[in-house]
Amino acid sequence: MRGKFDAYGVKLDIRRGNVSFGGGPVEAANLDILALRTVGDVSAGVLVAGTPASPLVNLYSQPAMADRDILSYIVLGRASGGAGKSDTALLARAASGLLTGGKASSVQKQLGLDVLDIESEGGDVSKSIVKLGKYLSPKLFVSYGRSIYTGENIFGIRYSLTKRVDVESTMGNQSGAAIYYRIEFD
Repeated sequence: MRGKFDAYGVKLDIRRGNVSFGGGPVEAANLDILALRTVGDVSAGVLVAGTPASPLVNLYSQPAMADRDILSYIVLGRASGGAGKSDTALLARAASGLLTGGKASSVQKQLGLDVLDIESEGGDVSKSIVKLGKYLSPKLFVSYGRSIYTGENIFGIRYSLTKRVDVESTMGNQSGAAIYYRIEFD
């Protein structure tokens, strides 16, 4: 297979492209596709495996590097070290696309999640966190988040004491607790 692969708005060169059929339907074909962007001595791109119905997309680079640097080479054509705020926002969107394959609601439903999102603290996209969460009961919500840039894990739990009062606790590099009072207007 030859051609181009569109990843994060960038056309990557397909270096290896194998589609294997085992006599079943097309949806059951096995994919083995490596699409790269080369910048100097760095090759960065995506490795696609699985089936057309459920592709598995992973970041790939030679030499090996952190995912944020791979994304930066794919999207920006350089390492992430000097990324400005607009570049960081672009990388956050690319990471979101990788996480969800562009199908957030589908992935969210398949995993049985109530929340699957990328949040940025105070509008600062360099503090972006991939967050997923689930209501275990109408009053109890648990969440897990991971920083795109630092790799920090953040666990959270929120419990509704009353219709207007919630208690929340978060645990990570910095832990904390909060009490929220809700006022609703019609």
